Amino acid sequence: MGFGGGASSTLWNSMHHKHHAAPQKINYDIDLDTIPFVAFFEGAFENSNRINFSSTKKIVEKIARVWMRIQAWVFLPITNGILVHFFWTYYLHPQRAIRNMQKQMNYWTISEVGSIAASHTIIPLLFYMKNANDLGIIYCYILLMICNAFNFMYLFGHFSLSHTFTEVTPDNVTLKWFEYSIQHSVNISTTSPLVSWIMGYLNFQIEHHLFPSMPQYKNALAAKKVKEFCKKWSLAYNEVDYWTAWKKMFKNLDDTGKHYYTNGFNADKPSSSSAVTNNNDEPEPNSVSEEDDELEYDKLKLD
Repeated sequence: MGFGGGASSTLWNSMHHKHHAAPQKINYDIDLDTIPFVAFFEGAFENSNRINFSSTKKIVEKIARVWMRIQAWVFLPITNGILVHFFWTYYLHPQRAIRNMQKQMNYWTISEVGSIAASHTIIPLLFYMKNANDLGIIYCYILLMICNAFNFMYLFGHFSLSHTFTEVTPDNVTLKWFEYSIQHSVNISTTSPLVSWIMGYLNFQIEHHLFPSMPQYKNALAAKKVKEFCKKWSLAYNEVDYWTAWKKMFKNLDDTGKHYYTNGFNADKPSSSSAVTNNNDEPEPNSVSEEDDELEYDKLKLD
């Protein structure tokens, strides 16, 4: 990951584990902490301490409102292809890797920093050496940046299809682990070999969250058992086709952007009543108790 993507695997694992622990939960899911680049839900700005419009100039708020209005249109080419690309590649991941090495210098921290540095030197150098008579080294590095831009658009665009248009859970509401995985994830065209190939089997996102350490290609084997589990306990098993997922993702971005463009950034924070499920201690009809939860999970495990 360090050499091929110029990223810190340590930081990626930390962020991704937080996402898996509570997907779509405000102030817990790191994938919702995207302000000011993008807002995936109404309340994103109000639940973020990153920017306070009450202490900024009016022009800053006006620019932010316009950015929100067009966020669906710029999400792939600008937000992911340029802003997230540059922020991750040239600041967030390198500085975290260097900081880890300064705290504890060992083989792993040194190799991570070295791998990230190599991705910025060896890869463009390979292009340069192969085409030394035609391409300059700076031109070769620009080619790498362009490739990375498309890589970010492809990866983060597809990552956004599986969660971002589902309901969020307020930070004062706690769900069972499988409720986060099932109710806040969406499967996409799981019967299509082409979509499975394009998304690396992450189109089985529900199974991926239930069994995160299982090889991706086995998600298809788990899907049948998970569907039976959901049917038994009257849980919604959400699946849409590939193009519908894109439409829902962009519509959510557009609706959220229109909300902030029209109403500004002073709305109240979402209350616990907006949660998809309640937080009662006693299980309601058709809900799963903790004991049943453990028993059913054992049954779901694959050999």
